[in-house]
Amino acid sequence: MLKPPAHNHLKDTNSPYLLQHATNPVAWYPWGDEAFSRAQRENKPIFLSIGYSSCHWCHAMAHESFEDTDVAKILNRSFISIKVDREERPDIDAVYMAFAQAMTGTGGWPLSIVMTPDKEPFFATTYIPKNRKFGRKGFIEILKEIETLWQKNNAGVCDSAGKLRTAMEKQAARAPEGTFSGDVVHTAFNELAGTFDEQYGGFGTMPKFPSPHTIVFLLKYWKFSGNTDARRMAEKTLDAMVAGGICDHIGGGFHRYSVSRDWRTPHFEKMLYDQAMMLYAYTEGWRATGNEVYKRVAEDIAEYIITGMQAEAGGFFSAEDADSDNTEGGTYLWTYEELREAAGEYAEEVFARFAIRKRENPAEIIPGAPPGKQTLKFVSPEVATLWYTSKNRTAIRKKLRETRNHRPLPFRDEKILTDWNGLCIGALAYAGVSLNHPEYIKAAEMAAGTIPYTAAGQTGALLHSRFSGQSSGTAPLDDYAFLLWGYLMLYEATFDAVWLGHAQHLTGILSEQFRAPHGAYYLTADGAEKLLVRQQIIYDGALPSGNSMLAVSLVILARITAVAAYEEDAIHIFGAFAPDIPHAPSAYCHLLSAYLHIESGEECVIVPGQEGIVSLLQVLSHGYRPFRTITVADGSPAITAAAPFTRNMKQKDNNTTLYICRDGSCSVPFTEFEDIDDYPLSDPFSPCTFTPEH
Repeated sequence: MLKPPAHNHLKDTNSPYLLQHATNPVAWYPWGDEAFSRAQRENKPIFLSIGYSSCHWCHAMAHESFEDTDVAKILNRSFISIKVDREERPDIDAVYMAFAQAMTGTGGWPLSIVMTPDKEPFFATTYIPKNRKFGRKGFIEILKEIETLWQKNNAGVCDSAGKLRTAMEKQAARAPEGTFSGDVVHTAFNELAGTFDEQYGGFGTMPKFPSPHTIVFLLKYWKFSGNTDARRMAEKTLDAMVAGGICDHIGGGFHRYSVSRDWRTPHFEKMLYDQAMMLYAYTEGWRATGNEVYKRVAEDIAEYIITGMQAEAGGFFSAEDADSDNTEGGTYLWTYEELREAAGEYAEEVFARFAIRKRENPAEIIPGAPPGKQTLKFVSPEVATLWYTSKNRTAIRKKLRETRNHRPLPFRDEKILTDWNGLCIGALAYAGVSLNHPEYIKAAEMAAGTIPYTAAGQTGALLHSRFSGQSSGTAPLDDYAFLLWGYLMLYEATFDAVWLGHAQHLTGILSEQFRAPHGAYYLTADGAEKLLVRQQIIYDGALPSGNSMLAVSLVILARITAVAAYEEDAIHIFGAFAPDIPHAPSAYCHLLSAYLHIESGEECVIVPGQEGIVSLLQVLSHGYRPFRTITVADGSPAITAAAPFTRNMKQKDNNTTLYICRDGSCSVPFTEFEDIDDYPLSDPFSPCTFTPEH
């Protein structure tokens, strides 16, 4: 028998997830030439396991199988085993997830792939129990079957894997065949309406993901079309999620998704990207409806991000684990008795709000949880409203949080990822100006100042990750697209045009290194590691795709700077995916939000000068105008460089002034107004004084 390694090849890596597996008896390698050279030399298949540090089922498979010497014996004997952190290498994860979905129709984490020494997959699945269970083969049984298959039909396996790779390459390289039609935005809404859960909000049955970009699309679609059903669906979902256990009512923020239709029971990991997008969605919800509950939920999320996820230097950590105290969600679960003791003098109010039973709750089953442990869920959305308006809420949260903090807390993954930080920067900046919390904007600016770039600093290329003081990894498309949006939100929060300069720098790199022949953008840069397939991804999953987010950002940047080429680049993205979108339009909601912005006819407001403009900017930012952009022509070198047309815009007679620009032309300057909404948002333009430079 092969002696299990005291440490495998992961001990010198710089990923929290990989380091969690550094003492497994499995002889893991990180992704790299050493592992692939050995697989070629020994003609062994590769077992590739992709996961992340806060994933419950990744931990379950690790404890059952990867810490088991019987499993390690087979893997070490007949396979070369590679561990990948999907957050550290999203490019690898995206490629092999696409293969898994092509082979099995499903995906998820941990992703388990068996492939040839040439990296071509021939087997894919997700979590596998160690031994046969419920009629499903166990991991040991599967490994032995693959071991035999490889020994007896090596050539056949490699031939089949090669054919699948060829098919995937052809699919990725195909040219677009079709023209984008704006009618798909209405089809997308109708598709969402058809799957909307009228009882509990959200879409489908279970599991249910928050999909905040879908909520944002519905609100924008309501504003664009006047369809009040879109707003109703968005509100119903926002209300239901707040009432459910997916929302952390004590510490703020949201868990990753719900395993129950009513949002009661979540998978408990807390991802930074979810916090960012949910903060954005609840801020949008508040602006669209004026519902104070949404404002308070957004404030809770922001507080959690800043106090619980922000590093001292400024960047935001990646995630908190699903598991704690040897139980999934152990930190967050309560028995009736625990909750009564912790609430003290507020116990009656707490039990009037939360649906907690004295013993087990028949509405909730949490595998592995001790008897009587339950998730905090409100009795109803109406009761949730009473909670968020209660004068005792702050005191109750403080008492319950003090008790909770004495429990074993979840592991926190302190990797700082550029893409997720970009989302968080943008969401905090947007919430800061919308909710009148300048401290959110300050936190976003701190994080933006620590984004990892190459040695050239902010004039160079981005790096993907930073952990323990080391920055590494070639940045994929999402890093650029999400950070670009973050920079634009910072500009709209501060009107410091330095952020526009940073945004335009990123667009230059995107155009030079990521552009595909037909107008879309590749996931990886020209000089990045060459994987089996170079992907162009548009499908919006738990997060908007890089192409979708880029399209949104390009439209905003075009309106702020009056550089039409940016909008043209966004339109090319629509065209590149025109054949795909009609098959499932609701899967492209964030991309369609960019189209709504283009077609809305909403204006760009230009405010020249520096003095006396603060109150005007506050008025302009009021209410729900999701397609309006504002440019401050303060005469600074930064704004003149980013938006040259602003050179011509001055205050008239030293009075507070604004211009309204639309479709490439601008109105005469306005200096006398009481309410900006009286001008000329619905009235014809006054005679045009000049046309912005393009």
